[in-house]
Amino acid sequence: MVDASFIMGAREELNAIITRMFYYDSLSFNFARNPYYAMTFTCVANNPNSSYIPSGYNSLRTTLLQNEKSNIEKLETIKSTWNSKGVSLSSDG
Repeated sequence: MVDASFIMGAREELNAIITRMFYYDSLSFNFARNPYYAMTFTCVANNPNSSYIPSGYNSLRTTLLQNEKSNIEKLETIKSTWNSKGVSLSSDG
């Protein structure tokens, strides 16, 4: 059985690291409302034996970006209805 004080210490350390991530790059606190933000930690927490290492700078801007672009391009069937049904775009800043 794992000592509860260790768990609380690990949780506090993780919270401190996440907080520093926000401060280091001046991330908006609204980022914490992003559903993918929470899903990331849930996914990792549900796989405790995983040795997952987050994607790095180069893969984020090349391979993974291309993969996501391909996923978006698959939505062409929806995009083709924009002329007849209309579309709304919004931006937050």
